Amino acid sequence: MTAEGMADSAADRKCKLKWNQDLFGKISVVPPLGYIRSRRQAVGHILPILQSIRHDEYREPMAGEGAVFFAKPWSANSVLNDLDEDLITTYRILRNASTRDELATAIAENPPVRGMIPDDGNDPATVARRRLSQSHIEHSSPEKMTPDKWKEMITMAGRKLEGTELTVSDFEDSIAEPGRNVLMFVDPPRYNPGGVFTEGDHSRLAGALRLAPHKFLLVCNDCPEVRKLYDWARVKEAALGAQTGELFISNFELPDRPCQDA
Repeated sequence: MTAEGMADSAADRKCKLKWNQDLFGKISVVPPLGYIRSRRQAVGHILPILQSIRHDEYREPMAGEGAVFFAKPWSANSVLNDLDEDLITTYRILRNASTRDELATAIAENPPVRGMIPDDGNDPATVARRRLSQSHIEHSSPEKMTPDKWKEMITMAGRKLEGTELTVSDFEDSIAEPGRNVLMFVDPPRYNPGGVFTEGDHSRLAGALRLAPHKFLLVCNDCPEVRKLYDWARVKEAALGAQTGELFISNFELPDRPCQDA
């Protein structure tokens, strides 16, 4: 199925908004994909800050696993952006009712196991199946997932994605994109000289956020370089449970808790 075929029509998406709002207003959904340095265990510390800020649109310029998106109350105006095309393709497959049902059936009939050879096709359905399978092989125990559990996870994640705009672009473009009363959650890779996300990338990110026309909350590891990059912003040490040495950085006043003044 083509990317165009995966997209629900605007009318279809609008019809689902109230249904989804009623269903997911207070429901936290398990992210369908696993990531290194997952924020799943930290969402309880992050969500109170986001929920304290009134906003009409929620945006993640570097969505990745989307742990915060899947945990937060459902919003009629949400945008998930990432430069990883396969990731966004997977989310698009999940967002569409027919393609996610096909995906759930395919995985239930041939569940991923360690040592399996992934499909090498490039059509959207194969990309999504490969990404979902590899994620669970690398970050969880796929042998514990029954067909019913696969279907439940895929269905719940997909319904949470309904009505969400999914884009593939550089984080600078997503941050600068106009919008009404936007709140952004930004979760870049750790500041690590020599890492895939370079020092230059972190500098670009700080520059883009300094010029951002929207409110943002960023979480990043605490180090002198990060503090220098954001010496213009509000910075507090983040209490994220088991994840230590992190900072909350924002362009709005942060609550006294669960943060500590940096």
